[in-house]
Amino acid sequence: MEKMRLSDFAFINELLNTEGFLKYIGDRNIRSDEDAKAYIAKILENPDIQYWVVYIKSDPVPMGIVSLVKRDYLPLHDIGYAFLPRYMGRGFAFEAARALTEKLLLDCGFNELLAVPNKCNTRSVRLLGKLRFSYKNEIEREGKIIQVYSISKDGFVKRSYRHELS
Repeated sequence: MEKMRLSDFAFINELLNTEGFLKYIGDRNIRSDEDAKAYIAKILENPDIQYWVVYIKSDPVPMGIVSLVKRDYLPLHDIGYAFLPRYMGRGFAFEAARALTEKLLLDCGFNELLAVPNKCNTRSVRLLGKLRFSYKNEIEREGKIIQVYSISKDGFVKRSYRHELS
């Protein structure tokens, strides 16, 4: 994973226009490389949003993103992920989201993280379960019901993957 850069514009343009992104995350009105550059610049300027681009070690082509966002309607930061369809179902989202969760909880001082998947996105909800996030509650935002999942540092350490990584 590498921090997103302005040079990732073509990839971001492609990712944000996939059927899954549009359906489950939302239309960001990115229709050109210039739109993607402006979108990335806006993210890079916002201290409440961080995106990392995910690559296969043996291939320099980007396949997805993981993110950390502090939303005004949530008390804590939430993580997210999105991958190009050709890389879905192969464990890449799990590995990237697990690495980000571990880094944030064990190395960066976060005590708890949230995730807010679209409840119709059963793959994403299932992935959060594999990551050991637990359903917390629902909130209403702009007329939509949002499910909130959480994982605490203590809960992560107790059920840690650390032994699996060594």
